[in-house]
Amino acid sequence: MQILTHLLPLKPTDELVLAWNRVEDKHPKEILTSDERREYDGFKSGTRKQEYLATRRLIWDMVEHLNLDPAQFLLQKDEFGNPSGLYQKNEYKISIAHTNRHVLCAISPEIELGVDMEPKSRKVPDRLRDRVLNSDEVELIKGEQTIRIWTIKEAMVKLQGQGMRTNLNDCTLLSARDSQFIATFNDDNRAKICSFVHENHWLAIAWNI
Repeated sequence: MQILTHLLPLKPTDELVLAWNRVEDKHPKEILTSDERREYDGFKSGTRKQEYLATRRLIWDMVEHLNLDPAQFLLQKDEFGNPSGLYQKNEYKISIAHTNRHVLCAISPEIELGVDMEPKSRKVPDRLRDRVLNSDEVELIKGEQTIRIWTIKEAMVKLQGQGMRTNLNDCTLLSARDSQFIATFNDDNRAKICSFVHENHWLAIAWNI
């Protein structure tokens, strides 16, 4: 596990942990609950099994980093498939993103958040840019890689928490400065996004302000 929290522009009072892990075949199945083991056994793809274990191991390690007992930390999902954690009746916000080789996760006891990541070298069609941007953003982020914009918007959609019901151009980037962006949804809720490169991947994390 690599803790990446120090790369974020957080206030001292913000309780948030960002970390990532490699998707490998050496993560122990013993960390899975009985329900998780049944879900794991139901996957036919070996790659999907590795990804599932890597995610659970990352969350396990992050919970330990928060000085909590991982055995008492219950993972759950809402109707839209958004994950969260329950620990001694306290809810923890969770957001997860995958590539074929890594898993990224953010956990907070209080901050709503969303994360996404993609390999920096991933090729995407030019028409994707037109689909995710609206007219108010074109000049603001002219020259930015489309794959970077994609991860920023995906992190925003995950923050919104309504899955495919949210279009990528329903959120509008208002300002851009190096690794930090400010954006708004159509309902005027505002968010901060931190976007940066780590080990040749674009990483983005969004949280409400």
